[in-house]
Amino acid sequence: MKKIFYLLLLISSVAISQTKELTFGIVGGVNLSSFNNRSSSEDFKLNPGFFLGGIWAIPVKNRLEFQPEALYSLEILDVGLVEKQGNLKASYLRFPLLMKYYIIKGWGIDAGPTPGFLLNIKTKEGGVRDSFNLFDMALSLGTSYQTKNGIILGARYNLGIINISKVPELGEESKINGIQISVGYFL
Repeated sequence: MKKIFYLLLLISSVAISQTKELTFGIVGGVNLSSFNNRSSSEDFKLNPGFFLGGIWAIPVKNRLEFQPEALYSLEILDVGLVEKQGNLKASYLRFPLLMKYYIIKGWGIDAGPTPGFLLNIKTKEGGVRDSFNLFDMALSLGTSYQTKNGIILGARYNLGIINISKVPELGEESKINGIQISVGYFL
């Protein structure tokens, strides 16, 4: 999976360097994340966090554009283990690599892979980074609207596709899913 990410990153870099119509902006918003485990019958709730970063728009064809992003993301995860430890606070660097199709002027749908790299993860009692994989991958699907002034409003669902846990008590299918609600601005 890491090889695929590096290949996508290389293709993205080449695409960015070849375009003259590159647009850059900033984006941020709210994460509503859940820690899902198929081997558990426990229902995990969505917990609020935040994300902030950069966004690029690279035209490909008439209504199609490539939209890579670089985001710092704080995700609060309820793993349902020990009550006194509380929720996990996970910090990630995430790199959505999205293709956006504009349905009408300003409004588009976007989809693509979102690789992530774990920076830190902790409970109230301390760090537990060694208990989790450093690489994560999600598939993202969303929609956004861009005004004539460059303001971006968006919503996205991220479906985790890689097991992130090394802890047997969390199960073999531990993944992060979430909803992102964003506001951004193209400079």
